[in-house]
Amino acid sequence: MYLLYLFFFLMIRRPPRSTLSSSSAASDVYKRQILYNTVGYLCYSSYNVGFYYSGYVQDAYKLKHGGSSNDVQANDVFFAVHGLVITIVTAAQCCIYERAAQTVTKTAMAVSAGCVLLVVIYVFVILSGEATETGVWSWLQWLYFLSYIKLFISVIKYVPQVYMNWQRKSTNGWNIYNVVLDFTGGFLSIAQLVLDAIVKESWSSATGNPVKFGLGFASMFFDVIFMVQHYCLYNPKNRAKQLEGHNNPLLPNDVNTTRSSRPSEQHTLV
Repeated sequence: MYLLYLFFFLMIRRPPRSTLSSSSAASDVYKRQILYNTVGYLCYSSYNVGFYYSGYVQDAYKLKHGGSSNDVQANDVFFAVHGLVITIVTAAQCCIYERAAQTVTKTAMAVSAGCVLLVVIYVFVILSGEATETGVWSWLQWLYFLSYIKLFISVIKYVPQVYMNWQRKSTNGWNIYNVVLDFTGGFLSIAQLVLDAIVKESWSSATGNPVKFGLGFASMFFDVIFMVQHYCLYNPKNRAKQLEGHNNPLLPNDVNTTRSSRPSEQHTLV
């Protein structure tokens, strides 16, 4: 189960194959998502690495959860770090290669800068005060705060794409297969948490790692919206048929009118 959900999530951590032209459904939000993903994966990587490798964090977690160990696995660490590396590489390519008129919006920059600023302020508060093991101003809660930022970013980065698809009444230039993979990965991620809880006979797997559950649910929720938009509301095949019928009307009256006009045209020429 671990490897399956990891495989599906890793398959979508690639730049889209669609052409990011000004008329593409992906063009206007792609660079915004790169910025959001960079901040999000940086936070989520720190969260998973801290929970998986830090003995201090693991002891604090046990103290808070009655001796239960946290369920962050090696595949969780690899997923987050892999996503961060791929996002950084993609961001570097966007800076090097031509990007036409595509720019990152001021809103995206402000939101990202605000998230980073909150993280830095949290660190200064912990360092300047008396840090506790499990209190609000502890390193354990700081890591949880990083994971919440990742969840927040994951939610807001989906909304512009939903709005743009609705506004354009089209998903042209957008790769729907990434959505299918993302939905499958989200489902398997939640399934892993549920199976771990069943095996341990405790829901600490879900309650102790709420962001993993939240990320899986958010992915599935928005992916369902995307699939409805693509396959039902703005199906490219249906739109193509409509355009073809509009450009090539097959009306009997037009055909008869054309045929009836030909003799007179020939007579005039003669």
